[in-house]
Amino acid sequence: LMLLMYFDCADETNDVNVYSVDLGGPDNDVLHPVTKLAMEDYTRPGYVAVASKIYVIGGEYLDTYAETHPKNVYICDLCRRSELKEGRECYYEWELGPKLNGGKPHPMVVVLNGKIYALAGYTLCLGIPDPAFEVSDHGRPGAVWTALPNPPFQSLYDDRFRLWGYTVIGDIIYYRLSTPVDEELVYLFDTANIKWLPDSGCNNTIARNLGKLWWEFRVDMVNDMIFQVSFNRGQLRVYAYDVALASKLDELFQSNRNHDSIEELVDDDCDNCYMDYFDDSIRPHVKFPVHGFDEIKHLIKCDPYPTGFLTCLGDEMFCLVCICDPPEEDPFFCISTFQVNIREEEGVTLEGPLKRKARSFHAVNLQHRSYKITEELGGPCTWSIM
Repeated sequence: LMLLMYFDCADETNDVNVYSVDLGGPDNDVLHPVTKLAMEDYTRPGYVAVASKIYVIGGEYLDTYAETHPKNVYICDLCRRSELKEGRECYYEWELGPKLNGGKPHPMVVVLNGKIYALAGYTLCLGIPDPAFEVSDHGRPGAVWTALPNPPFQSLYDDRFRLWGYTVIGDIIYYRLSTPVDEELVYLFDTANIKWLPDSGCNNTIARNLGKLWWEFRVDMVNDMIFQVSFNRGQLRVYAYDVALASKLDELFQSNRNHDSIEELVDDDCDNCYMDYFDDSIRPHVKFPVHGFDEIKHLIKCDPYPTGFLTCLGDEMFCLVCICDPPEEDPFFCISTFQVNIREEEGVTLEGPLKRKARSFHAVNLQHRSYKITEELGGPCTWSIM
């Protein structure tokens, strides 16, 4: 498996830099430069890797007086390695793909069932993109971009809302966004029936709970749980958000809003610092800490404000990327792979409506490598697994 990380706006050249780490090969201790794309006069595109191809989609012009958004789509096929010629810095060439029907500033790009979905993100100018949402069946010869129904929140493009992230459950894409008044919303797009679901997910218990959980970029659902990392106040925490449990609790709270019943419904095996209640319907979202990262925490403690992300590699294997820029040392990445072992406490049974054994979550088979950052790359704006 190869982890691709995309860096843009690293310097005055405004290039897109793509770097890779071979997570399973003998050369997994090297951060490789893969390719570079000169963006020239615009920035903030979307990125995705599908099969052997990297796609750079849309973006926003640097000129704030521009009257439109770029519609270009650039494609780099990593199976088409060419000879390194004088004046060229990489082996892979970029070519223009089919253009978008409408500009996509800072798009959220999702690959699902072999198709690429591009949803326009917030824009600093020009108002409402139209169409704001498009799809391409990139694997089909002659594929072009097709407009999809505009999102129910289209009017928010004038208010500088923000798209934070997405997750996929079945054929449905869950988009998380926030409004200028800090309202957190989750909207659902049904890719099978090509329609947005109504009420911003208010009638969907999973969406209602996701709306109360902080998450950004892409989060992966594994065995009815979302795994995420946070660096709150410089402290690394990996947690599992039990969507199935939260949805069951939510249903119980909706039918019984008696505040005294909370203690009966909430599992005691959930670490208190990972559990929150909300006032409107007294429903919790439940996050379980994943233990076993002491070595990583020690390694990154030199940076008071580390950042990073967590992604699933498949087969219940995860990759954790920590990005550190210590005050008196060279910046570096720490890239770890691990699996999660869920242990049931023998003889400890949780009572109440959701009676079951107590659980604890532990990282196992943990391996990590550190990579010094020799260029002014900053943090990756997104990533892909190839």
